[in-house]
Amino acid sequence: MEAIILAGGFGTRLRPCVDDLPKPLAPINGRPFLTYLLDYLRANGVCRAVISTGYMSEKIEEAIGTRYREMEIEYCREDSPLGTGGAIKKALGMCREKYAAVINGDTFYGVNLSEMQRIHVSSDCPITLAAKKLMNVERSGYLEIKDGKLSGFCEKGASGEGLINGGIYLIDRNALDGINEEKFSFEKQVLEKLLIPVRVFESDAYFIDIGVPEEFARANAEIDSAFCQTLFELEQVL
Repeated sequence: MEAIILAGGFGTRLRPCVDDLPKPLAPINGRPFLTYLLDYLRANGVCRAVISTGYMSEKIEEAIGTRYREMEIEYCREDSPLGTGGAIKKALGMCREKYAAVINGDTFYGVNLSEMQRIHVSSDCPITLAAKKLMNVERSGYLEIKDGKLSGFCEKGASGEGLINGGIYLIDRNALDGINEEKFSFEKQVLEKLLIPVRVFESDAYFIDIGVPEEFARANAEIDSAFCQTLFELEQVL
């Protein structure tokens, strides 16, 4: 399996905590957050990762290099911001396999990618999205699902539990070829407009987004134990 890591954001909200590094290199208990993601991908059997970079791209390349342990690393640099959709499309052009896992460089969601892969390859959808259940979706909005497929988005403000977009996808390498724009939002222009059929894979795995100071502090307090538990659970299955 191949993976794309979206690591090109400016990390504006995290600047009060980390102002001299790109967000994926933010130190969590003494190690760059990006290395947690790479170890997570390794535990899921990923052998090659394309890191999509933009802001402070040279620092990421210097910190990680072209190999991480036995994983091959390549970089897809944005000369100007492409949006999440443009970044994914450009990085998919560097992939070799039929599909790739796509994850965000500032979130950890311990999904079992092998289970997600089984759903994806048996589906007629070129995109599979990992969804996380929250007890209160007021701050995030939630997904509408019909027959296992994404059918719509409900905006923030609704109360109660629901499934949210966890930011992990399996995407066929040619899934975005029909989009002519170079710069576009994957969430707004692909997912919310239902431009391409999307299968939904629900996972209750641990989830954290380090992109805001309070979550960055929480990650430093709890991610090591949660990360070790995630790797243990993956080892029992794989």
